[in-house]
Amino acid sequence: KYPMEQKRIEKVTDLQEKIFNEFRYNQETYSKSRGQAVQFNQPVQLLHIVSNKFLKCTSDEAELERENFRLSLAEFSSDQTVFKFVPSYKHQNESEGTIYINDVVQVASLNLIHNKFPHLHISNKITVKTKNKKPTLHKSQKALQESQNIGYNKYKEEINASLEDPTKLKINHFTSPNDHDSEN
Repeated sequence: KYPMEQKRIEKVTDLQEKIFNEFRYNQETYSKSRGQAVQFNQPVQLLHIVSNKFLKCTSDEAELERENFRLSLAEFSSDQTVFKFVPSYKHQNESEGTIYINDVVQVASLNLIHNKFPHLHISNKITVKTKNKKPTLHKSQKALQESQNIGYNKYKEEINASLEDPTKLKINHFTSPNDHDSEN
């Protein structure tokens, strides 16, 4: 029993060392790339600031558009959390490759599914029937609702990954990288 326990301890120690080395490598890579412009087709990871989790593309089917694939948030990075920005227009292919604020791009996962790179896709709004009865409205509220064409149905949409229908996205600048930096 002792040799088996020793092997298990060695394996756990080896895995811990590999995880630590990968973490250190990721930190070094981040430090080197910090402040540099992001280029088209450069591998990137997309971090959700609030949850501190990475965007992840899986081969599981999406909830609303079952022909597409599910996106989720992952606590740790993996092959499924690596993406790239893809040019949307010919002039972007012919440029030096730097992505600028207000550029229109596509985002592709580097996780091949059916030998293709899935692209981020925003679904169409899908009507979801509600089980609640219609609330009683005052005449003025009914008129307002009819004029705004508001119904009692709920609408859902999702961001998923599509092999056939990429969505063009505009790069916006909402915060400074220093806003989330604990060093400054």
